[in-house]
Amino acid sequence: MTTTVTVKVYFEAAHRLHNPRHPDDWNQRVFGKCNNVHGHGHNYVIEISVRGEVDTDSGYLIDMKDLKAIVNRKVVDDVDHRHLNLEVPWLEES
Repeated sequence: MTTTVTVKVYFEAAHRLHNPRHPDDWNQRVFGKCNNVHGHGHNYVIEISVRGEVDTDSGYLIDMKDLKAIVNRKVVDDVDHRHLNLEVPWLEES
């Protein structure tokens, strides 16, 4: 039987929206508080879905603890309580 399971994980992080092709007043007008030079914080939610065949012995598609651990290790550990523009190498060009 094919099924889908979804897990939600939460983290908090700061970022700054800024387009260097435009002057500071334009950036402030367009991005508002998200243009703060020191960053601006948000609470984020990531939803990860896995689809596949259920194991007939365990009744699991995947153990939810394992799925959360993977998401935490691959994503959340890098971004939680960080400045996304400055402290997360895989987001440097974002």
